[in-house]
Order: sequence, then structure tokens, then C-alpha cells
Amino acid sequence: MVSLGATDGSNLSKGVRLDAMRQVQRYAKKNWRQLWRDPGSASGLRVGSGSITISLGEKATEAMAGLNKWAEARERVVEDPGVRGGMPVLRGTRVGVYEAADVLAGEGLTAALKCLSSLCRANLQAAALFAKAHPRTRRPRSEDEGRRLIDRQFVDI
Repeated sequence: MVSLGATDGSNLSKGVRLDAMRQVQRYAKKNWRQLWRDPGSASGLRVGSGSITISLGEKATEAMAGLNKWAEARERVVEDPGVRGGMPVLRGTRVGVYEAADVLAGEGLTAALKCLSSLCRANLQAAALFAKAHPRTRRPRSEDEGRRLIDRQFVDI
């Protein structure tokens, strides 16, 4: 949540930066529920040490809004070993998260809603966010991928 640029960092000592982080931590712990319900409530957040004041409201608001979106997306995704072998699916459907995210990325929102008619806009957005946060795991690419060994020679396929 705290970002100091190259020009700012040299002006602040390590102690001042650590003190600012501690103040942010105390503020977040004390006001967690309010920040969760209304991310904009952090807009006036400022921490200071001596004559230096750091305004954190905008970044804290962005961070909390992002956390809220992630929590909503996570509520819509289910990973149950009894449903499609544990692949993440959207709650109440058998539509895979990665499948929905791929359709959304390739076709756009309107076409994805037509193609996956059992899903709503919020489900598609949740699938895209989940897929971005948890990319599919695949085996590492080898240098010979896309080639096949035929009669002891590699041939492009």
C-alpha cells in the first residue's frame, strides 16, 4: 500500500519508513471492518513522522476495493473434488473458471454471455479475476515442443 519513488525514498530514513508502515498497520487493524464495508473511508489516511506527512488514502482505497472484488470473486468459485475432478468451477454450475475466462477474453462480454447463457456478468468477471490470480499450471515448455521425432529426426509439425 505504501509506494515511495526513487526521489522520495532517499529523503526518508529507514526509521521513518518503518514508522509509517507501523502506523498504517495499526490503522488497518483498528478500522478493518469499516475499510471492508467502505473502501473510500481511507481517503483521509495520513501518517506522519516529525515534519513529514505521507498521504495514503488513495492507495489504501484502491487496495481495499481490490480486496473486496477478490473476496466477491472467491465466493463465486468452488473447488470440489466431486465436481469435475476438483477443477475450479463457478458456484451452481459445472462451467470451469478457465473455460469461462478464455471465452470472455477471446469473444468479449456480449458473446460470452450468449455462449455461456447460464452465467451472469458478475460470474464472468469473477472467472476472469480468479484465472488471472491463479494461472493454469502446465508442464514447462521444451525446446522441441511442436516437433515430432520421426525416423530419428525432428520434423516440424
